[in-house]
Amino acid sequence: MNKEIWCLYGATASGKTEMAMRIASSHPVEILCMDAFQIYQEIPILSAAPEPEDLAKIPHHGFAFLRPDQSFSVVEWYEKTVALILQVWERNKIPMLVGGTGLYLKLIQSGLEDTGTTTDPLFRKNLESSAENKDPHWLWEELNKVWPQRAEKLHFNDKKRIIRALEIHNSPNSLQYGQIRDELAQFCPGWKKIWLNPDRELLYHRINQRVLLMEARGLVGEVEKLQRQYAVQGTIKQAIGYKETLGFLEGTLSREAWIQCIQQNTRRFAKRQLTWFRAQQDYWECSSVSDVLPWLRQTTV
Repeated sequence: MNKEIWCLYGATASGKTEMAMRIASSHPVEILCMDAFQIYQEIPILSAAPEPEDLAKIPHHGFAFLRPDQSFSVVEWYEKTVALILQVWERNKIPMLVGGTGLYLKLIQSGLEDTGTTTDPLFRKNLESSAENKDPHWLWEELNKVWPQRAEKLHFNDKKRIIRALEIHNSPNSLQYGQIRDELAQFCPGWKKIWLNPDRELLYHRINQRVLLMEARGLVGEVEKLQRQYAVQGTIKQAIGYKETLGFLEGTLSREAWIQCIQQNTRRFAKRQLTWFRAQQDYWECSSVSDVLPWLRQTTV
């Protein structure tokens, strides 16, 4: 079997779990977590974690393995996910990353930038000043001259990462090829990416309904339990629904205001996700589970 990595991503409440299970029902995939909140235990409601029956049907990896009082860096996620991908390949299966954390998607595709290299503010400022009066492709072309292997992995509009790559290359205490960790590149995997992107009005309706379901399933009790039992780490505190529920519990938000606040903040978050995903390249965009059927028919294993 050729080495492949499938990625299924989309905004919160877009229907990723349903689509992942649909794909897994007819293809030899194992599902890997690409969500910064679903890696935690004890928050199935906050994180919209996969249901137990789904976990029983298809192998899932990287879900709910951390306590709420544990921290987990992007470096650790990258290392763990690379190891999981290699293990899935060893079983002659296809790793399919599912989630809505755009940073994770970017890391697994482009590699992990070593942050050990010191920054050079003057060098960076000079690059930014020079770029202002140049062709939009100029920065990318400069990188391509000195580090083509890195340049080919970056879009010419990704100014921040291009400048960082040039900064790394320019660093006197860094090896040019030692600063980007990309253990998967040696396998030359084939990438298949699906962006589940339903109509905006439908997405916002789904978000509003999901928040009502979160309340019905016991969101308040879940947050109360977290407060009682754990010294919650920063990542979970960023989960939409956490701080809003604390406000409801403390009496600063009425029930109606609490629900509306979670709905509004979730819609705003979804909008940011859509902006991130729109910048991706070489993806199959679909609006519903049924739309993925042509993609499945084209995909042979």
